[in-house]
Amino acid sequence: AGFFKVKNAEAPRWLEEGTAMLMEDQATEDADTGKWFRAMNHRDTWKPDPLQQFVGTAPKQEASEKDAGDWYLQAYSLTKFILTKRGALSFKHLCEELREGKELERALWNTYRWRSLEDLQEEYLAWIRTTSKSQKGPLQGNRQGRQGRKGRSALKKSTQWQSLIE
Repeated sequence: AGFFKVKNAEAPRWLEEGTAMLMEDQATEDADTGKWFRAMNHRDTWKPDPLQQFVGTAPKQEASEKDAGDWYLQAYSLTKFILTKRGALSFKHLCEELREGKELERALWNTYRWRSLEDLQEEYLAWIRTTSKSQKGPLQGNRQGRQGRKGRSALKKSTQWQSLIE
């Protein structure tokens, strides 16, 4: 968030939350064995939304604990995929493009050469399937729609999600 505040810009909510969760995993455990990474690989409990729907959203205040948890897992997994696609320098470049006010699709093209959110989604879902196979869980498809805001506390209160992230 501070990276964007320098220019009085605001990070997309999914990117801000996804980065925070990546940092949380790295601070407490190996980034590929942390609680969010393990939760991401439970394919039977969450399905990513189409990116066209997802990128402009945040969990609703009245969202169920599962919907809020799914939103945070997608924010985490999308951010992790983008970061690991070409490493930290490309990720920083994407953030700089967004901080300078470029639209997401333009910033993705300038940094990764994805022509659209659909191109990103195709590679992102393939990465999830590959990551999931190594973690014993097939991706089952997409869930539709979550929007609004809800704090991470609902995710942590849920016993279902608590067991996945601990």
